[in-house]
Amino acid sequence: EASRNGTFRSDLYYRLKVLSIHLPPLRDRGADIDLFIDHFLDLNRQKYRKSKLTLHESARDEMRQYSWPGNVRELAHTIERLVLISTDGQIHSSGLLDSQLQDEEHRSGPQKASDLQFDFDSGECTLAAIEKQLLQQALEYTGGNVSEVARLLGLTRGALRHRLDKRGLGSN
Repeated sequence: EASRNGTFRSDLYYRLKVLSIHLPPLRDRGADIDLFIDHFLDLNRQKYRKSKLTLHESARDEMRQYSWPGNVRELAHTIERLVLISTDGQIHSSGLLDSQLQDEEHRSGPQKASDLQFDFDSGECTLAAIEKQLLQQALEYTGGNVSEVARLLGLTRGALRHRLDKRGLGSN
């Protein structure tokens, strides 16, 4: 689609199209989760010199049951964070994924256009006001992730930055 819109070079697209690889999301690859857990745990043990650190089985079970909307990168960052905050040589499950669940709740803003609210009688229903509200809600929905907002709205990051600045939201 980006190639057709002219935002992606078509010659590069056809070079990359030679081989197509389908990689299902981590939540659909339950058997792989343990392999990734062990891999990232080993990497971070070495990186932070915590060679005796272990992962409690209840924590592993909790990780297996989590949906991992951020896929492998989210798992890697979660394990790194847990390695960094561990103090007793073992990673336990209590509250293990609380921050991920809070992040999901934070991102559970309006998900369809009908959730936007406009008061046509107030005189404040200008296109600029509507655009500002849309941008604010998109920022809330993505937790302030500008790249994700740009993707959701079909804009380049530069175009999104321009619109954010124009509507007084540039500091986000």
